[in-house]
Amino acid sequence: EFLEDDDRVAGLVPRLVATRRKLRCRGVGVLIFGAPAAEGAPLRVLCHRRSEFKASYPGRWDVLVGGLSRPGEASDATATREVAEELGLDAGPGQLRHMGFAVEVEDKAVRCR
Repeated sequence: EFLEDDDRVAGLVPRLVATRRKLRCRGVGVLIFGAPAAEGAPLRVLCHRRSEFKASYPGRWDVLVGGLSRPGEASDATATREVAEELGLDAGPGQLRHMGFAVEVEDKAVRCR
């Protein structure tokens, strides 16, 4: 799905078309936090290396797991699916929490909200 500026769905195109045309799409980014190693220890955040075969930023280090939502897919469902696809983890009910904000991401490869 690609979106109008007011977040209404404007239409449906293949991902490659959306990327090439820099159409606005809906996606998610998930931060994975680890439990502190000991009382008072700093919070840990998972950092992973992107596949060398990714279209954008191949081989780079990243703290977000995520991607574009499928047509009609809710954000929480997208987050659960992406964590399973990218990390092989089953994020059951209550394990993922919405951080309460949305951001615009725009670069040479993608334009998301």
